[in-house]
This record gives sequence, structure tokens and C-alpha cells, in this order.
Amino acid sequence: MMNTRNFGLVLLILASLLAGCGGTGGKDSATKPKMFRANLGLTMGDEFNEAVDMMVYSRYRYIRSGDSRNYPNKINVVTEWQARFIFDDERELGIVAVESRIFLTAKLRPGQASSMRGESTYNATLRAENRVKYAEGQSWQPGQITTQARNYFRDIVDDLMQEIKKPY
Repeated sequence: MMNTRNFGLVLLILASLLAGCGGTGGKDSATKPKMFRANLGLTMGDEFNEAVDMMVYSRYRYIRSGDSRNYPNKINVVTEWQARFIFDDERELGIVAVESRIFLTAKLRPGQASSMRGESTYNATLRAENRVKYAEGQSWQPGQITTQARNYFRDIVDDLMQEIKKPY
């Protein structure tokens, strides 16, 4: 059985530990999302690849990474890190440099066979992430998705969805 003195000591230790947990998390709060995600809907394989080429590479100037792969049941597109404009809400966080990269995935719908002509139907998604620097010469670190960054990625999603032909 714990006596009153030991119980008080345990409470004091717990209180001091909990007091250290209430911070805001600094410039890059852990409560902010580090990844933007969006569903692009249904697409055909060829239309997906054409839309990615037109919108992501031509319009937004991202470069395809060597990590991009086409499989019979999945298309994976990864871009290189791309320097971009620092948004005002990022600058307010003290960010002095930002780069983004995009992951596009199209997965063959369940119950469908893959077609060599790109006529199969896929569920397509986009994910995007930032890395940031808070001072020149500092190493890159994961950056949160601010409101303005989310709007930027949302514009890319909207443009892609305009280009992707729906298979129905």
C-alpha cells in the first residue's frame, strides 16, 4: 500500500511530466498534416498517364523520378523534389525555402483484368508532401501542409480531374 508521502511524490512527478507535454510543437506543429491526399476518381490507364504528363510535368514543371513504375495492376508516378514559391502562411512560420513532391497512384479496380491497351479502369489518387528549411544552410525537414499549400495542391488535383476522362 502506498503511503501519503509517496503518493504525493508520484503526483508531483506526473504533474511535471504532463506540464512538458502541453507545448505548441514549435514552428512545425505535430498537429498539422505533413501529407496532402486527394482522390482523383476513376480513370483509364492511358488517360491517367496523359493527364499526368500534361498537367504535372508540362504545366506545373515537376520532373518524373526514377521511382515511377508501371505494373500490370498499378501505376506509380513519383516526382523529384521541386522548389516552389513560399506562400505567405509558410513565411509566417519562418520558412525560408520549400520543395514539394507528388505521388500519383492508379490502382486497377477489383475484379478487372489489366489491358495492354490501357483500357482498364483504375482508382486514382494523389499525395503530396513538402520539405522545408527554416534557415539558409540548414538541412531539409518535413514541412506541414499549410492552408495555402493545400490550396495549391487542390489546384493541381482540379486540373488533373479536368484532364482525366471518366470511363463511364
